[in-house]
Amino acid sequence: MRLEEQGPASLIAELLTQDLLERYPGLGEDAARVAEEVVRRHMEEIRSIKAQTPEELRRTRVYRLLRKKARHIAYYRLRRFKQSLSTDICGVIEECGDQCLREAAFQALQGHASTRERLSYAEKLYSTIWSIIGRPRSIIDYGCGLNPAMAIMYSWHAPTVYYAVDKDPVIVSILRCLTPLFKARGTELRVIKADLCRHPPTPRVDAAFIFKTLHLLERLRRGCGTRLLDTARSSFVVITEAARSLTRGEDILSREKRFLRKIISSSMAAYRIIYEGTVGSEYMVVLEKTL
Repeated sequence: MRLEEQGPASLIAELLTQDLLERYPGLGEDAARVAEEVVRRHMEEIRSIKAQTPEELRRTRVYRLLRKKARHIAYYRLRRFKQSLSTDICGVIEECGDQCLREAAFQALQGHASTRERLSYAEKLYSTIWSIIGRPRSIIDYGCGLNPAMAIMYSWHAPTVYYAVDKDPVIVSILRCLTPLFKARGTELRVIKADLCRHPPTPRVDAAFIFKTLHLLERLRRGCGTRLLDTARSSFVVITEAARSLTRGEDILSREKRFLRKIISSSMAAYRIIYEGTVGSEYMVVLEKTL
């Protein structure tokens, strides 16, 4: 279809939507919303386009710029929990009490692509971790998402204290509503809202979890992931990164191995690698502090 027939703005929105759905199938209806948002913000640049067909349009500098912006927004939106999820989960718990805790927690875990994927191998993941580091009495989970709820539901070991650290207010709200779930297992849940690149909390603990977070931290601020390893006050650090792209299903294991080795070797803390392997769709490295 020619631009004269549809108009440049609506055609660009259509092309961006197609691109986002091909790249991030999990976006669903949000793909069109992201595309329209980007188009609305850049109407002035769009008016300058002289291309006549979609093929010509895709080759323009303006379209490539808008595509880059749309992909950036979509990448982070796909990983963000919806605000309504917090209201739904906490509402269910308030209405029917502790008997609905596990159902509410499972509903929350289904609400995000990454935790939904991990559900299929959660028991194997935690069994592998405990077999390597024993039974830690205290854990800090950096950039935790809803991983603490998964840990308490799908693991045979429950720590005495679990620090759950995330800067997303939706995550913080959901975890606080799920506190009775942890209490029933004899675990004190301490939820901390914090920016890991600014002020990461550093309580002394037996183990630190950094699941699929270091790469995101490095995207936000170079050196942030290394500094987190430097400041963590734990005997063991369990790190995972994706072995397969969540959005496109590509094998990215080799790339993530190189990334983690670079981060670990850059750390000033004294660590030794005691385990490397793939569990489910995640590449896992376990570090032990030697000093």
